[in-house]
Amino acid sequence: MLYYSLIHCYLIYGIQVWSCAPNFIINDLFKKQKIAIRLLSNSKYNAHTEPLFKTFDILPLPSLIQYFKLQFMQQFQQKFLPEIFHETWLYNNVREIGENAIVLRNNDQFRVPFSRIAMVDKMPLISFPANWEKFPDENIKFIRNKIEFNEKLKTYLLKQLSYTVNCVRLFCPSCST
Repeated sequence: MLYYSLIHCYLIYGIQVWSCAPNFIINDLFKKQKIAIRLLSNSKYNAHTEPLFKTFDILPLPSLIQYFKLQFMQQFQQKFLPEIFHETWLYNNVREIGENAIVLRNNDQFRVPFSRIAMVDKMPLISFPANWEKFPDENIKFIRNKIEFNEKLKTYLLKQLSYTVNCVRLFCPSCST
């Protein structure tokens, strides 16, 4: 409860916008989130955080970013967003040349614009549909109910975390006895 009242609300405020920031900024925020979870769990300053996130059912920042991007795309796909967003992303089946429509094998997927710059790939117009298309669980993607979608998505992302850590550091102070 302390985490959600003091830290989580600041992390998720405008997350769809600021998650487009460079990686060094997101990594700094992720380090602060790790420090907070260690303090709240009364763990050592260098303890592994993945088991702590899993224990407290808290999504780490990269998963939190993915969660909110997928949540936004689900609301877009189900037409829950304001009307101004309705034609932001198009499906591949919208491509037409003259009178003939071209049928593609990925007709039901969003058209993700191509970019050559990594910074542009992080912008919402590209990263939101790209995250949606990369998400592997089709059962979760097409849930119409917002609350059920959010619960299943959070459960899915938490299942990706592990209670045990396979540490590869040679002299890890947390793992060594």
